[in-house]
Amino acid sequence: MGKKDDYQFDYLDDDGRFADQINGALFCGRQVVKPEELEPDESQIVITGEKDGTGNLKTIVDKVRSWKGKKLHILAVENQNYVDYQMVLRNMLSESIGYRKQWKRMKRAHEEKNDLKGRDEYLSGMKKIRRN
Repeated sequence: MGKKDDYQFDYLDDDGRFADQINGALFCGRQVVKPEELEPDESQIVITGEKDGTGNLKTIVDKVRSWKGKKLHILAVENQNYVDYQMVLRNMLSESIGYRKQWKRMKRAHEEKNDLKGRDEYLSGMKKIRRN
């Protein structure tokens, strides 16, 4: 990450600031989400493998907390000084990684329940009705 982005990512690591950001964006500033109600969750960091003009690897960071059984996400957008025509590809990569994590959780749950029927469901790790 570039130096100008570092403060942004560190800033959102604090539960109080995270709650403030969510309350401002989703609840018009009302203090609905309290910092002490937030639980750590797995943030998603995608390193594109490409370097910016300073030689730093570009990253996309999705800050995540659990709150009352729900996931709250803040996508930390890195600052750029130029138009990046491949941004759609970077966004697709980030989304794909998120979907794969969801699939892994569902697959584990199905394995514990042993509720997958037939070869296709077993090999894919998901129920036929979830394919859409």
